[in-house]
Amino acid sequence: GLPSGAHTVEFEWRSSITDVAAVAEMFEWTIVVRTDVNDSPDRFFDVVSQNNFETSGEDWYKPLANLSTKVSVDEVSDIAVTFSGELAGLGLIFVAPTINGNPVTDQEVILYYPTLSCPDPACGNPQASDSGAASYTFGLKNVMPSDEPYEIGVAYRVLQAGVSTPGSGFISGSNLVVEQK
Repeated sequence: GLPSGAHTVEFEWRSSITDVAAVAEMFEWTIVVRTDVNDSPDRFFDVVSQNNFETSGEDWYKPLANLSTKVSVDEVSDIAVTFSGELAGLGLIFVAPTINGNPVTDQEVILYYPTLSCPDPACGNPQASDSGAASYTFGLKNVMPSDEPYEIGVAYRVLQAGVSTPGSGFISGSNLVVEQK
């Protein structure tokens, strides 16, 4: 473990393996910093990374594949679920935590609300110019003990953003952090 006190974390990367100037972008990264030790065997902390991308049209909630973890609680517990990812598309993207694949819809949030522009008068090819990364932490309160582990994850749905533009959404580079509080 690290000694107590302030620490500096630095990220370094090269945009080119030559001396030619190049542009670099970082995708699919997350840093998690814990300030206390979770030393109880009754507590859990897990980080799961998305290993694919998801795309959807307007639909009811769709679980993010491979972005869940199984947890067990021995007493009534609160669970923090943090989702982060890169979002894009022509529709509003709502995200909600899931318990055993079922979305907790009263906790849904809009993580992406595109600003659409139309380069032609008929708006036959709308464009969204404000995609990017977003993050949100959900709080699952009073989760009851169970004989079987719970599967905690996230799901998303897409709604139409423009009057004449069908909704579509794209999520990639996602991470899920699940922690018993």
